[in-house]
Amino acid sequence: MHKKYLIAFDFDGTLYPLNPYDSEQRLVLSTARGRGHLNQVRAKRMVLKDRQGKMGLGEFNRRYHDLLSGCTPFQIEEVAKELFSLVDPKQFALLKELFSIADLAILSCGTENIIHAFLSLHAIDHHFFQVSGKSLHFNKGSKPDMVCTIGNPEEKRAAFANLKKNYAHTIAIGDGPTDIPMLEEADLGLIIDWSGEGAKYPFDTYSDLYSALERCLTYCEKAEEA
Repeated sequence: MHKKYLIAFDFDGTLYPLNPYDSEQRLVLSTARGRGHLNQVRAKRMVLKDRQGKMGLGEFNRRYHDLLSGCTPFQIEEVAKELFSLVDPKQFALLKELFSIADLAILSCGTENIIHAFLSLHAIDHHFFQVSGKSLHFNKGSKPDMVCTIGNPEEKRAAFANLKKNYAHTIAIGDGPTDIPMLEEADLGLIIDWSGEGAKYPFDTYSDLYSALERCLTYCEKAEEA
């Protein structure tokens, strides 16, 4: 830790494309499949409402936790495998080079368990010194306990602001509205739009992760020359 540079990533929609569900929507649907018709209907309604943008993060987190009754670590791994299949490992090829000069973190409103499982499948978990979001703790009960470190965009911004105090230069990479506060805190904010539809926000926008990582390397190289 405490190299000259900090690079913080969002997870859902940033390290993989949303196609069509994000990681937590996938986990809700996966959990419901083994719990009867009524739970499947509830899960589908919740996911549809979330995809339509009709659910605030507070409501989402409450319903998410409620619908995880019966969830197991095996389902976490299955969701991670689904996400793994969406991303060519070559997209992460520059992470090793960036890791040599920058501390890498993931600050997300998503679930840490899924993030770690996804990173492990890509053999890049060791590159990240911090992963923050919400964590699931499995016990003897039917529903895992949930601890939420980052539950909304302002908490993501605050987490980044706290980290950046230790660095000379900072970069934040996200994909949409929940990342904007964090990107505004960074010296350089980048957006990844896997759909390739073009810039929607006032930040440099890239259609793949590799290109965004190239921009990070260029930024750090120029900072060294200055």
